[in-house]
Amino acid sequence: MKTLEVQLERRSPPGESPSLPQVVCLSLDSTVPTFATDTILVAEASRRALISCLVNVRGRAQYGEEWDYRGRHQSGEQPIDLESVLTGKDAHGDPRTGHTHAYFLPTDENGDGRIDRLTLFSRSGFHADELQAIDMLQEIRLQSRENGAYSIRAVRMQSAAETARVARTWISITPYIATRHAKARGRERVDMGDWNSCVAFIAADLRAQLAAVRADIAAEIIDQAIIAPLSCEGKFQVADRWSAGEFVRSRAKLGDDGARRPAGAFRIDFPMEVEGPIVIGTHAHFGMGLFSPQSP
Repeated sequence: MKTLEVQLERRSPPGESPSLPQVVCLSLDSTVPTFATDTILVAEASRRALISCLVNVRGRAQYGEEWDYRGRHQSGEQPIDLESVLTGKDAHGDPRTGHTHAYFLPTDENGDGRIDRLTLFSRSGFHADELQAIDMLQEIRLQSRENGAYSIRAVRMQSAAETARVARTWISITPYIATRHAKARGRERVDMGDWNSCVAFIAADLRAQLAAVRADIAAEIIDQAIIAPLSCEGKFQVADRWSAGEFVRSRAKLGDDGARRPAGAFRIDFPMEVEGPIVIGTHAHFGMGLFSPQSP
């Protein structure tokens, strides 16, 4: 079953210049199995590798034969502008806002539980040097909690769906991680040990994130959406296979608290069809909170 249908380029209205490609797909392959539970690890490793490729592309363009990545660049003699949707930085080196920077979305497309595709998505599109960097990517070095260090071969795919998928029903294929913590005391205290209270808290956060991130979806459509948990024996279940707790939910970043935030799996039924991709919540840019469209 296809978990994420994508497009290489969205069509522009007649008379307008062609828009930048918003989606690029890469096929991933490794002799060591990389399971969907390691989505964040693959996403972070992919971002690191692509930033390195981007630095090389811009370095060669700026310094020509004098370009020296490991020597003069790393010593600071050959600085490179890192403003890009791939880095998530703006012209001042600050984090971009508005979710226009790249999403790194590893997925299991054939349903065997192993990651076999990387989808790169940016609402503002990819520029020429960013596409060159993506074309340069051949290997992703991964440090897995299960398998130690190994590499994943990456090959840019030559074709993809012409149009983005639209659907009324969307289901979690990675855990949705809440953007806030539940209060443990006071009038707004939430008993996260109670299943119904836990589901209600995370679902409310999910609905709020839909409104914040997907401004293209009318507020009344989000308000009318039915958000229900995907569960088995009182536990959230992702892709009919994993519990939310089996996924790596923290980035390799000092102080990251993703693993301590409430997380779950859900089915969203909108009153009408909406366009994907739908990827929201904490660490959405690294593959968490990704939903798959379901056929009627």
